Amino acid sequence: MCLAALTPPCSSAPRVAQQPRLALRMQVIAYNKIDLPDSGEFWEDVREELVAKGANPDNIYPVSAATGQGVTVSVRRRRLAGLNSAGFYPA
Repeated sequence: MCLAALTPPCSSAPRVAQQPRLALRMQVIAYNKIDLPDSGEFWEDVREELVAKGANPDNIYPVSAATGQGVTVSVRRRRLAGLNSAGFYPA
């Protein structure tokens, strides 16, 4: 399992070294496939592990691309937070 750019091989460090402005961007983590029993049952465990590895708990969203569950909530929260004020700078 890739823990969303927090641990190798998914580390974002090489990309940040090449483009330092990436370090200024907000990181959002979408935990997908929560509609599946094997995945949905472990949502809290995965969330706790991500937070322990340094992820901001306010930027972790459980979603299901298949059913749409959680997608609208995550998009609305990001919009309400204001992407520019949260450190997101479009290229």
